[in-house]
Amino acid sequence: MRVPLQLCGREAPNVKVRARLTQQLRRIRYNIRMRAQVGIHPPFTPMPPFSRLREAKLPENIFRRASFLLAVFWIILFRANQSQCSPVSDIRNATVFTVNEYANEKHGVELASSVKSHVWVRAWFKWANEFEYNGWAVEEAHRNGALFGGGVTVSSIYRGENGISDERFYDLVTYDPARKLYFALGMEETNYHHGSLENKAYLDYVLSFAFKQIDAGIDTIFMDEVHGAYSAHEGYDDYGIEGFARYLLEKYAVGRGWKADDKRWGTVFNVPLEDGAICPDGTMKTFEYREYLRRFGFLETPQSPENPLAAEWGFVTGYTPRDPGGSYSSDRSERAWRYLTKRLREYAASKGRKIYITANGNNKYVDYQTNNLWIDWTLKDGRMDAGVPLIMKWKTLVEDGKALAGNVPVVFFHDWGPMGIPFKTLSAEDKINWMRIYGAEMYAAGGIFAFPVSGPPGDAGENGTLDEIIRQASFYHESGDVYRNQGEIRVFGTGVRTSGPGISVSLAELNDPPGKVVHLINHNYNHGSIVPQENFTVKAPLRGKPSDVKILSPDFKEPLHPEYSYENGALRVEIPLLEAYDVVVIYQ
Repeated sequence: MRVPLQLCGREAPNVKVRARLTQQLRRIRYNIRMRAQVGIHPPFTPMPPFSRLREAKLPENIFRRASFLLAVFWIILFRANQSQCSPVSDIRNATVFTVNEYANEKHGVELASSVKSHVWVRAWFKWANEFEYNGWAVEEAHRNGALFGGGVTVSSIYRGENGISDERFYDLVTYDPARKLYFALGMEETNYHHGSLENKAYLDYVLSFAFKQIDAGIDTIFMDEVHGAYSAHEGYDDYGIEGFARYLLEKYAVGRGWKADDKRWGTVFNVPLEDGAICPDGTMKTFEYREYLRRFGFLETPQSPENPLAAEWGFVTGYTPRDPGGSYSSDRSERAWRYLTKRLREYAASKGRKIYITANGNNKYVDYQTNNLWIDWTLKDGRMDAGVPLIMKWKTLVEDGKALAGNVPVVFFHDWGPMGIPFKTLSAEDKINWMRIYGAEMYAAGGIFAFPVSGPPGDAGENGTLDEIIRQASFYHESGDVYRNQGEIRVFGTGVRTSGPGISVSLAELNDPPGKVVHLINHNYNHGSIVPQENFTVKAPLRGKPSDVKILSPDFKEPLHPEYSYENGALRVEIPLLEAYDVVVIYQ
């Protein structure tokens, strides 16, 4: 299908068309100069009747001025529009994110350009072998007012990828407790492994791809699986074993006054210091944890509760370290991620650039959060059922993301992996309704939904969702001031009451201008279809009579100005129609 290119959401000529227009301008200017030499007016220039008697004597500078005016007209028409489309100078002002993996060739770039977006997420992404980064794709994103996103996996490494030798691969990869290679997810069919987070050479290997993308012009970078995606059977490479010994000494020798050959290593953790295979020099300085696991029968079950050191080694679940008491695994992930983000920012600064960093899952040290979605819906009779509100789930993740990284945008996207591509399994109608309802809930909870334009979940131009994505994205782009100016958002204890059933609600403070925002999401759903709600009321607590009330929605083109009344500290608003999502903006 034909995908229209957009400049700030308006259809605009593509690169070839702009080239033709430039050629036409040059041709017109040439004709003007030629006609000036024989005293003929430039084309399309009206002449007063008396001028015909003197046209042969018209001064040449008139035609120069006409040429100049045509050039100015062209600049205004085609270039000024581009300047209005400059990307946001602060990613905290972005309200529309789109996933565009990949936007590195004509179709991907045109598809990405068809949607009004502030950020193209994962437009480049290095998973296995690196590819050539086309800088013109970045330029097209900028012409469309979007930041261009790159991406690199922190976890995965394939044997022989990017021409690395076996010797280097065996140094960079991590191992299981028996020091054997371990396929990702424990499945040989994945055909890839995980790298050693304790090995600085591996982290620098990951960074080398990110640096190339920065050189090619990216504005933001998505770092995937920054905790290494380890299972309980990974992380036992030589660097990890040395790191674990250092961690134990730091925690107990430095932190609690134990000596390297303290007897408490034996009485508390059952470490036989006298065993030369486990502690070659008789102290914890040379502690070999793999031999410890072998000696006591924990090679296959290192996380067994019977293992005295299992809690000290730890295990990072989820997408960021969460061990409340601390563990080596959490410490290792934290140090690796801190090193990666520090080096990324330093490198970008050395090039006179700023780079916005995000990771898969809520994390520290990021400029915006990106949470992955998996199967975030229920099924009924084989169809997606949107009758179940999930706004509290989104709100919890938004609060968690901000607690970790400060007041940053919290984005959600449909993820994929070796275990499948859940969103792709839905029908086009179910995909659209999911975005209309649950995408809206994310915005209502203070988050942002990244619309799936291209990537493994599907090509929106082919799976029947592009028109809806364009419509939705345009709304959140054009209504950005409302979302940017929201303060505290509450999901529970809002005091908001609706007379209509099956509606999830959130209440936000509006900072500038002052007021409140009531978000209404319709969960009345029947056999794969949204059931619109008509002519119901919303009551919200309000101090003082409002100056104006309007309803915004991606489901209608123009704002509605509903009837409302104010009495005894409560505002009553008449809602004429709720299809999927209404935003009631109350100005005070």
